[in-house]
Amino acid sequence: MFDILYMIEYEKISPETSDIPTNSLEQKDTEAVDKIPDNATETVYLNNLNEKVKLPALKQTLQNLLKNFGPVLDVVTHRSVQMRGQAFVAFANQEVAAKAVKEVKGFLLYGKPIEIAFTQSPASCIVERQAPEEFDAHKAKQILKKTFVIKEAARKAAEAGPLAGADTNASTTIPAATSNRKIV
Repeated sequence: MFDILYMIEYEKISPETSDIPTNSLEQKDTEAVDKIPDNATETVYLNNLNEKVKLPALKQTLQNLLKNFGPVLDVVTHRSVQMRGQAFVAFANQEVAAKAVKEVKGFLLYGKPIEIAFTQSPASCIVERQAPEEFDAHKAKQILKKTFVIKEAARKAAEAGPLAGADTNASTTIPAATSNRKIV
């Protein structure tokens, strides 16, 4: 009986002697995961963060969590109601940012899974570091974009009219025809 077990063990096929190609499906998957996406920037956007956590504590927590992947240049969070639960993190290079996106996606932080993605435009500290001559143009573009958003919101509110609360007098008065009072 021992001889049979020994023979089975001895005749096992090793990876070096097998006819299976070395470029297997598993290796292709790891290569695809390690490849940096085309839309990768040095800056990542995180959302679904806990809104109840104070901003300095959130910044410090994100800094400590993400410094494991490489140098973190800046962490930006906002106090406004619309931007609570969101953050922008600038890394030193795209490889570090890609590794952070891959590893941190879905990580539970303060009881909520983090959603993380690359930003559409680089952070100001990245532009200032890589191309100081383009920094003023970058800031002007950001300001122009912000004023456009504000003007667009004001235009939409004006179009909505009294339904949006723009004219408070019209919405509080009741026409005489619909009231129960008799006009004498």
